[in-house]
Amino acid sequence: MIFEEPSAIYESITSRMRALAVVYPVLALDASKAKKERGWDPYRMAELALAAIDFVTLRTDMRTAVRQETVVEHVAEFAALQQPGRPGRSTGQSPAG
Repeated sequence: MIFEEPSAIYESITSRMRALAVVYPVLALDASKAKKERGWDPYRMAELALAAIDFVTLRTDMRTAVRQETVVEHVAEFAALQQPGRPGRSTGQSPAG
């Protein structure tokens, strides 16, 4: 990338840093201490978080909201796909449950 003015470089870097700052909490889920402590190492937490965000975004409008239980059930389905042989919500071990 070639910029003619130093301000363009600064604006580009600033813009990219802001974008990273927004996604960092989602990406940090996979490296969290809680993930290991709760036995969720096999799960891709960032992917599950994005599934939850997509689910809520697509089902929410100006007049309706999505219940937390519905989101948990939806994300639990994705978690089950990531680890098909692992026990589900009934044991309290699912990252979504």
